[in-house]
Amino acid sequence: MTVRLHTIFLLVIALAVAVPTHSNGAEQAQDFFSGVEDLPLAPGLDEVRDAGMIYDTPAGRIVHATAKGASQPGDVIGFYRATLPQLGWQIVGATRFQRETEILELKVTRIAGGVKLAVTLTPVER
Repeated sequence: MTVRLHTIFLLVIALAVAVPTHSNGAEQAQDFFSGVEDLPLAPGLDEVRDAGMIYDTPAGRIVHATAKGASQPGDVIGFYRATLPQLGWQIVGATRFQRETEILELKVTRIAGGVKLAVTLTPVER
């Protein structure tokens, strides 16, 4: 009996995690860039998947990613300056960050209806 209850309990937990608690009819927003698993998307931005590229080189990975959305440039930059240090990135410039052997650069531009964020991740030059 105990094994059966344990199995049912695990099944209920698995279903609770797998089933979203709400839906607005649209696809749920992605929280992180697909090419950089621990690089969050700033609030209001959605990744432009067709604009991304990932390269593996002997020196390290090179990633280009783009996101767009209804936000302000200062809000996007402020989000990353507040969030990335919590993920191990050091601020080395207004829109430039370093973690171990990688450099992350952000370029935020105004577009109609909001902003475009271009992200470039490259190995540190030696």
